[in-house]
Amino acid sequence: FSDGSSTAFFWHVPKCGGTTLQRLYWCMGFTLANEVGANPKFGYNERDDLIAFRPWDNNPGQVVNVDVSSHEGIMNAKKKGFLVNS
Repeated sequence: FSDGSSTAFFWHVPKCGGTTLQRLYWCMGFTLANEVGANPKFGYNERDDLIAFRPWDNNPGQVVNVDVSSHEGIMNAKKKGFLVNS
């Protein structure tokens, strides 16, 4: 990942420590794409473009406004251009 052209992809498998890893990544300031990004309470879910935002003031991590934890969310992320092969 040193050349900046790659994107790390973490596949969350339930009951295998994934939630712990997500919390660790948030604390380290990483940007994640999960159900938080598409939560209507944050107000970014209806946008047609991709945007990374900080859902919590006391946490350095960000989320992208897509939810890749469901088929519908993956299709919406694709429509927005998330992880497009260039």
